[in-house]
Amino acid sequence: MGSEGTAPVVIAHEDEELPEVVNVWATAASSEERALTQSHGLLPKALEFAAGLRAGSPDHLRAIELASALPELHTIVIGHSHQARICLHRDAHDPDNNLVLVDWRGLDRVCAV
Repeated sequence: MGSEGTAPVVIAHEDEELPEVVNVWATAASSEERALTQSHGLLPKALEFAAGLRAGSPDHLRAIELASALPELHTIVIGHSHQARICLHRDAHDPDNNLVLVDWRGLDRVCAV
């Protein structure tokens, strides 16, 4: 499905280790808090954390031992939350705030790219 009337998002793969169905949720900046949480329980916190990392907040940088801001941050990969899925969050007013939250159950730490 697309969000806010956008065309459907097609995800294709040729990797035999990936399941045929990938759990993908789409939200937008205008989504209610409940929709964000339904997309992924950690999405509201991830959006806040991403904003802090982009702005160079000392508390956020210290949390993952970074020395400087990540103004181009658009993807956060997490693991072991037991909600394996990909969340696409779009901000129609400021695309710099777009975020992809990838929850990979086999991962043991948080990564920001």
